[in-house]
Amino acid sequence: MEYTYDDFFKDAKQLELNHKKLILSGVINWVAVSLKLPTRMDEDYLVVVKNKNKEGGIPIQDIGNFTSDGVWVKANTWEEVLYWAELPEPPCL
Repeated sequence: MEYTYDDFFKDAKQLELNHKKLILSGVINWVAVSLKLPTRMDEDYLVVVKNKNKEGGIPIQDIGNFTSDGVWVKANTWEEVLYWAELPEPPCL
């Protein structure tokens, strides 16, 4: 079967759509803990935390679990969770 211009055009359009999906999936909507907490308990979220081991508590990104007790849980030592966000969907390959 011959690869036609129409096939090339369809493939190019699909690549463009996939690229746009990847860009959109990369947008992270951070929510301040002081404004709102997650509604789904016992799930992992992206978090921005203060690192106790750094002078001044430098903010770092990590993954944390918001428990049904309303507590952020993570093996690392945190000073406090400042922001949280939904985990993004993995890219479609």
